[in-house]
Formats: sequence, C-alpha cells, structure tokens
Amino acid sequence: MFARIVCAGFDLCEAAEPWLARLPEAKGWHAYIAWDGNEPAGCAALFLSGEAAFTDFAATDPVFRKRGVQSANLAYRLHAAREMGVTRVHTCGRLGNRPKSHDLPVSLPVAVGIR
Repeated sequence: MFARIVCAGFDLCEAAEPWLARLPEAKGWHAYIAWDGNEPAGCAALFLSGEAAFTDFAATDPVFRKRGVQSANLAYRLHAAREMGVTRVHTCGRLGNRPKSHDLPVSLPVAVGIR
C-alpha cells in the first residue's frame, strides 16, 4: 500500500513499487499511512539515526489532494520523532503542491529542533 501511494503521488512507474514496498521494513525507516475512513489517502516516512531524523516519501493519492493529508502526516511524524527521542528533524519539500513532469524539483532543506 505504501509503495502504491508513493508511486501514484509522485507519478512513478510501476518498476519503483518493489523497491518502495521494502522501505517500511528497512533499518531506521518508519512508514505511516493516512486514512480517510477506510481508504488510504496518503503516506509518509521517517528515517531515524540516533537523535536525528529525516522526513521523506510524503505522498498523497491524487484523489485525496487538498484535504490536509500531508499537514497531518508531517505533524504525526514530528510527534513520533519526539516520542522516539529525536532532537533534530531534517526535511525538504517542493515549491507548489502538485508535482508535474516539467517542474524542476526544488529542495528546501530545513532542520527543526524538537523541544
């Protein structure tokens, strides 16, 4: 389910699904699914290493966009990171809210101290 949502959200080909399907069980990774009732609406991942963490693979099923899925996913990951003893979270994002094949990705690195 995680891999399917990431592929749909980022418009990736099916060839990426097997690799992404293994990510939730990979060392240091924590994967989260956001639900709208019984439907998976989005997903996100958090990688932990000591007291630091990195957010990645935040994707929303195109059907559920513009409903606050990623705001909720980010808030939940920050809460989870704090609960796991993380003191610093690194993240990046994209300018705009819908990836398009002709967009240039813009990475905005941000470090957030957790108190």
